[in-house]
Amino acid sequence: MVLPQLRVAKETQVWDYHTILNQLTRVYDSPNKVQDAEDKLFELKQGNTEAVPAYTSRFERMLYEAQG
Repeated sequence: MVLPQLRVAKETQVWDYHTILNQLTRVYDSPNKVQDAEDKLFELKQGNTEAVPAYTSRFERMLYEAQG
């Protein structure tokens, strides 16, 4: 996915990591990631065998992803 940017960087010897990161973001980043995280947060439940610290950690990560 980023081979064209790497080829140009190698040819010009100008290594701008922002170009590569921007390309990766366009390819792999979800425009609905906040909404997806909110949906997962609303569906989150503690399992019968899941310890409270593990559940809390999962909850906090999902809350962060949902920008809460």
